[in-house]
Amino acid sequence: MVRILTSQAIKSFPDADIGRVVQVIMPNHVGRVHCYATSWPAQLYPDDLHVVLHPDDRVIVVGRVGITLLVQPLDAQQEKF
Repeated sequence: MVRILTSQAIKSFPDADIGRVVQVIMPNHVGRVHCYATSWPAQLYPDDLHVVLHPDDRVIVVGRVGITLLVQPLDAQQEKF
Protein backbone atom coordinates (compact mmCIF):
# COMPACT_ATOMS: atom_id res chain seq x y z
CA MET A 1 0.00 0.00 0.00
CA VAL A 2 1.09 3.58 -0.47
CA ARG A 3 1.29 6.30 2.12
CA ILE A 4 -2.01 7.81 3.11
CA LEU A 5 -1.16 11.11 4.79
CA THR A 6 -3.43 13.44 2.92
CA SER A 7 -5.34 16.59 3.64
CA GLN A 8 -7.24 14.72 6.37
CA ALA A 9 -6.60 16.16 9.80
CA ILE A 10 -3.98 14.45 11.91
CA LYS A 11 -5.33 13.78 15.38
CA SER A 12 -2.48 13.70 17.91
CA PHE A 13 -2.90 11.63 21.06
CA PRO A 14 -2.16 13.49 24.30
CA ASP A 15 -0.69 10.30 25.81
CA ALA A 16 1.22 8.02 23.46
CA ASP A 17 0.56 4.28 23.72
CA ILE A 18 2.73 1.29 22.89
CA GLY A 19 1.86 -1.02 20.01
CA ARG A 20 3.41 -4.07 18.33
CA VAL A 21 3.98 -4.36 14.58
CA VAL A 22 2.12 -7.25 12.94
CA GLN A 23 2.79 -6.35 9.29
CA VAL A 24 5.92 -4.57 7.96
CA ILE A 25 5.80 -0.77 8.06
CA MET A 26 8.24 1.29 5.99
CA PRO A 27 8.32 4.75 4.42
CA ASN A 28 5.42 5.21 2.00
CA HIS A 29 3.97 1.84 2.99
CA VAL A 30 1.07 1.19 5.35
CA GLY A 31 1.45 -1.86 7.58
CA ARG A 32 -0.43 -2.99 10.68
CA VAL A 33 0.07 -2.74 14.43
CA HIS A 34 -1.65 -4.41 17.35
CA CYS A 35 -2.83 -1.82 19.86
CA TYR A 36 -5.99 -1.19 21.84
CA ALA A 37 -6.87 -4.94 21.78
CA THR A 38 -7.01 -5.23 17.97
CA SER A 39 -4.90 -4.60 14.86
CA TRP A 40 -4.98 -1.33 12.94
CA PRO A 41 -3.51 0.05 9.73
CA ALA A 42 -0.41 2.06 10.63
CA GLN A 43 2.24 4.21 9.02
CA LEU A 44 5.39 6.00 10.08
CA TYR A 45 5.11 9.52 11.44
CA PRO A 46 6.59 11.78 10.39
CA ASP A 47 6.45 10.11 7.01
CA ASP A 48 10.08 10.97 6.21
CA LEU A 49 11.51 8.57 8.84
CA HIS A 50 13.95 6.18 7.20
CA VAL A 51 13.29 2.99 9.16
CA VAL A 52 11.71 -0.38 8.49
CA LEU A 53 9.56 -1.83 11.25
CA HIS A 54 9.21 -5.61 11.31
CA PRO A 55 6.66 -7.89 13.00
CA ASP A 56 7.06 -7.88 16.80
CA ASP A 57 8.91 -4.53 16.83
CA ARG A 58 7.45 -2.17 19.40
CA VAL A 59 6.19 1.26 18.37
CA ILE A 60 4.83 4.39 19.99
CA VAL A 61 1.38 5.33 18.72
CA VAL A 62 1.35 9.13 18.54
CA GLY A 63 -1.82 9.89 16.60
CA ARG A 64 -4.11 8.88 13.78
CA VAL A 65 -5.50 9.89 10.40
CA GLY A 66 -8.92 8.33 9.98
CA ILE A 67 -8.45 4.79 11.28
CA THR A 68 -4.75 4.66 10.41
CA LEU A 69 -2.45 4.94 13.43
CA LEU A 70 0.67 7.09 13.21
CA VAL A 71 3.67 5.38 14.77
CA GLN A 72 7.31 5.94 15.65
CA PRO A 73 9.95 3.31 16.47
CA LEU A 74 10.34 2.52 20.16
CA ASP A 75 13.37 0.23 20.07
CA ALA A 76 16.81 1.46 19.07
CA GLN A 77 17.58 -1.62 16.96
CA GLN A 78 15.09 -0.77 14.17
CA GLU A 79 16.63 -1.14 10.72
CA LYS A 80 17.62 2.23 9.24
CA PHE A 81 18.42 2.87 5.59
